[in-house]
Amino acid sequence: MIAQGIWAHDLGTRVVFPRTAPRFAPTIYILYARSHLTQVFSHSLSALSFLVLTQVQQHTSMALRSLVARKSLGLGFQSKAKILAVGSTAHSRGFQTFSLPDLPYDYGALEPAISGEIMQLHHQKHHQTYVTNYNKALEQLHDAIAKGDAAAVVKLQSAIKFNGGGHVNHSIFWKNLTPVGQGGGEPPHGSLGWAIDTNFGSMEALVQKINAEGAALQGSGWVWLALDKELKKLVVETTANQDPLVTKGPTLVPLLGIDVWEHAYYLQYKNVRPDYLKNIWKVINWKYASEVYEKESP
Repeated sequence: MIAQGIWAHDLGTRVVFPRTAPRFAPTIYILYARSHLTQVFSHSLSALSFLVLTQVQQHTSMALRSLVARKSLGLGFQSKAKILAVGSTAHSRGFQTFSLPDLPYDYGALEPAISGEIMQLHHQKHHQTYVTNYNKALEQLHDAIAKGDAAAVVKLQSAIKFNGGGHVNHSIFWKNLTPVGQGGGEPPHGSLGWAIDTNFGSMEALVQKINAEGAALQGSGWVWLALDKELKKLVVETTANQDPLVTKGPTLVPLLGIDVWEHAYYLQYKNVRPDYLKNIWKVINWKYASEVYEKESP
């Protein structure tokens, strides 16, 4: 049974099986930004199930046999991935690493809603750390699979989910923002504006709902406006830590994601998260959200 794919707009996905792989490793989902979603399937005599980056379903196949490619989606930042050739005794194999995407605006372009200092630290330090640690975990995973080390494969799952999710979420977040002079804060029109009115009553009601759920989220995480492709409606969801939206359901497409980790606002707003949530709407890129909605709506 093949698990459903991950929805993240502009998130490229490809399912890849190594030519040689241990027959006992658990199912692994590796989420790449721009990128590829690589699934490595292998099985033991009894099915194992894990949550790695998205969701894991039980499998009962006897052995992993071939390279399979599935559909591609595209992530908007074109995260300049490098292919690193890694030799093995039997085959020459490769794995993919990722680099920090450039912002489509200057660090200070979102002021006064978000300070240039916050944007620079958020992008250069926090996002870069997720990318660095994601690459490290992927390299370790590659080695563990090559060695048939099932325990190491399982141990790496949390690092892949956290750092891979951090890379994916932030890559979406940067595109959800744009300077006021480039349309930041201008409300959506057309089909997305109509859908917001239909599902929430008004734009004002939607903003109030997102702000309330974002402010109430305990600890760190994200608040999302999403399209549920199965229910054919807009929904508001929250995710903890760096969990990507797909962890709430494989049919959810993120239209808008707001980072409510303290590193996103503390230098400017201190511990007053509601003020940050109130002001970020001045630089929200509804044009981007509308493009995603037009592309993904049934």
